[in-house]
Amino acid sequence: MIILEQPNDNIFSFILVYGIISKKTIKIEKFKKNNFITSFLNLIEKITVNTKYEIKENFVFYPGDIYGGKDIHDCLVYNISMYIIPLLILAPFTKKEMQITFTGITNNRQTSIDMIRLAYLKVLKDFGVENIEIKILKRGFEPEGKGEVFFRCGNVEFLNNIEKSREEKLIKIRGMVVGSKINSSIPHSLIELIKDGVTNFTENVKVYTDLRTSTSSGPSPGYQLILYAEGKKTFYFSEELGDERLCSSLVTKAIDDLIKSIKNSESYDVKVLPLVFTFLALTSHNVSEIRIRKIGEDCKIILNYLKIFFSYRYSFKREEKNKIINSFGNGYRNIYRTIK
Repeated sequence: MIILEQPNDNIFSFILVYGIISKKTIKIEKFKKNNFITSFLNLIEKITVNTKYEIKENFVFYPGDIYGGKDIHDCLVYNISMYIIPLLILAPFTKKEMQITFTGITNNRQTSIDMIRLAYLKVLKDFGVENIEIKILKRGFEPEGKGEVFFRCGNVEFLNNIEKSREEKLIKIRGMVVGSKINSSIPHSLIELIKDGVTNFTENVKVYTDLRTSTSSGPSPGYQLILYAEGKKTFYFSEELGDERLCSSLVTKAIDDLIKSIKNSESYDVKVLPLVFTFLALTSHNVSEIRIRKIGEDCKIILNYLKIFFSYRYSFKREEKNKIINSFGNGYRNIYRTIK
């Protein structure tokens, strides 16, 4: 049994996933339940078999077997991404292909479902998980949400090792303006401002729109600006939710945040490193290599939990402002996958 202190909700969901994969019972003392925790535990029960837990003064989690399959899940007032990100870790190791339709918020100030589709799925594909998709059936802005997202992920026997130790140049910058029930002048202004603001970095710039009507969105109006920069194997991003700020202020903030992401990142955007390191811990015993520049506080916590649950080992060597990470996985294999 692993005894832990209660972390924030995002880390809590990672811990449950680690417990399921490692088959280790978890105890969290002086536990405080909330609606997200209850909802996420309900989701875990849907996609596993024989998972049990107790919530009294302490929380005790007894992991079951990963199954997968088809289901639906209401994310209440929470961002759907809060559920899908930890699910990306479990989904490749199911017995049956996972197909889940989520309802809830697709866009607020947390990671949008658009960035899960654009950035996080790239991480899975790097590790050999190819049969995966996210479809935004209905866009749901806060506060009322009522968006709808279809998530599907096929299973694999094991994760591939990766080698991404070379520095890369950026090739292109892309933008997206997503919205629901907004004046058409807003996306037009944002597109022109984006193009004017990033052409100093590269002339390879395109901006797309995804504007939904009442039939393909929830009741709340809203819009969001998404920027991402790509190299041959790298991807960095920023997001800004539309509010009372002028369009020019929104674009300036998004560009500044994208530049910050590029400066703080190397092989992967610093924001996706918790997922990257989790997969690195589960690859074969062969060495994987990535370049990093900075590790966020959440990622430091995740690295500690990876050591606790999987005895994860890595070493690094400094290279000017960067570090080359040599990672040693634990050789995890999908014991539930049906051999065809």
